[in-house]
Amino acid sequence: MRRKLLGDDHPYVAQSLNNLAILFNANGDYEAAEPLFRESLTMRRNLLGENHPDVAESLNDLALLFKDKGDYEAAEPLFRESLAMRRKLLGENHPDVAVPLMGLADILAFKGHAVEGESLAAQALAILRKALPSNHFRIAEAESILGNCLAGQHRFKEAEPRLLRGYEGLLAAKGTRSPKTIKARQRLIDLYETWDKPVRAARYRDP
Repeated sequence: MRRKLLGDDHPYVAQSLNNLAILFNANGDYEAAEPLFRESLTMRRNLLGENHPDVAESLNDLALLFKDKGDYEAAEPLFRESLAMRRKLLGENHPDVAVPLMGLADILAFKGHAVEGESLAAQALAILRKALPSNHFRIAEAESILGNCLAGQHRFKEAEPRLLRGYEGLLAAKGTRSPKTIKARQRLIDLYETWDKPVRAARYRDP
């Protein structure tokens, strides 16, 4: 309908493409999501220029797709580009800046760069705590990612309360079926398995 009313190149058409891609990505249909994300990003760049919040959003969402697929090499530069753009346009302390910070931190932990990841996750958590209500799911997500970065450094006692708060916060805000909740639960299981606490890990395997 938007294409019919507004033409093939319009910011609202790009918005619809991006939203549809988000739904496909959330369902794990990366093949359907990726071309839509790319079309939206190209359209936004052409219409809005190289420095616009919507372009930063498209970069971040495409990065999330690659992260979800496990293609961290493709995701990292997109997160970094989105982060730089959002900092320039929105300032250091805007909650939207925290989103690519969390994405980067999560990737860095997976790649074995947990110290750098810890710094970025801590920045994200500080931003979100100032900007959002204490029960917001983004704060819980940042706690979980920060906890994972600590676990990656074998700082298990520091990691555990953050991973627990992250999982419990996401469970309350998003429910058991949310991909964010599932990821937070897996981080907790990974902690206990690495820490050699199989009984605790088993508690979270079948919530």
